Amino acid sequence: MEPARYDYSVRSAKRHGARSQPALHVRSSSSGEPDGRHARDAGWSLFNPYEAGWGISMVSGLSGHDGMCRPWSYHAFVFLDGVFAGTLAPVPSLSRTDGALTRDARIESDGRLGALFIRYAAEDPLCCPSRPSNAVSYHVERTPQGPVLFVDKIIEIPRM
Repeated sequence: MEPARYDYSVRSAKRHGARSQPALHVRSSSSGEPDGRHARDAGWSLFNPYEAGWGISMVSGLSGHDGMCRPWSYHAFVFLDGVFAGTLAPVPSLSRTDGALTRDARIESDGRLGALFIRYAAEDPLCCPSRPSNAVSYHVERTPQGPVLFVDKIIEIPRM
């Protein structure tokens, strides 16, 4: 299994073709305030519903919008008992691009999460991804260094 912990720096976002994005360097939420505050304090604008259960919380943050007001350069941040565990994707998602995280990201059960990513072929118009979507399942483990988000499996979901 591979940890789903990644480099969230502005430098990393630019290297992957994203517009400038805030960095999130959070390890603890000892103040007891909602985890979304950490993302906001790091410069992310919160969007999508806050989700929590079984000690896990997930907040989505974006750094901007495209010309049609769709989220641009966005992440879903995962916390366990208020401590940052990772993000659902290795790089920020860009709406209507290959590998973009959909709104179908959820906490499923104790320590388990799931997400769906859209897949485009190079020749696809922006309206119509043709490749199978990827359903990804995750779990959060407690480690001596703090919680870590792991990818369990990736399943291709055929287009209908």
